[in-house]
Amino acid sequence: MDSLILLRHAQALPQTIDGNDYDRPLSNAGRLEAQRSARRLLDVGLIPDRILASPSLRTAETTALLLPVLGLPSTMVRYEPGLYLASVTKLKEVIARSGAGSGRLLLVGHNPGLSTLAATLLRQRGLRLATAEFREIVQS
Repeated sequence: MDSLILLRHAQALPQTIDGNDYDRPLSNAGRLEAQRSARRLLDVGLIPDRILASPSLRTAETTALLLPVLGLPSTMVRYEPGLYLASVTKLKEVIARSGAGSGRLLLVGHNPGLSTLAATLLRQRGLRLATAEFREIVQS
């Protein structure tokens, strides 16, 4: 791949005592965040060739909100169960398994793993992605 874009899911509703973390939907603010991130991606020309996303509700909703803004079909998204709350090691495994090839890969996932991976790859100690924030890592 030529570059990797790491995008943290947008803001979700808080987890309830009896709720399931996996099924937390985006908040209204989160839906707006996802749309703003999509516009920023478009504005800087970061249109992915492939998308891998955690299948949790909040990441699926974030991804779905990106697609129309970026002019991309839902068929280009692959939901990867291993991305749900994945460690850096697991994230690297999933990225490696996604296949070689050129182009730009967008990975939509969760903290803390996503931020730690971004900090490691960008050599920016202490980097912490906010909700709906992204970073591009150019492969050399």
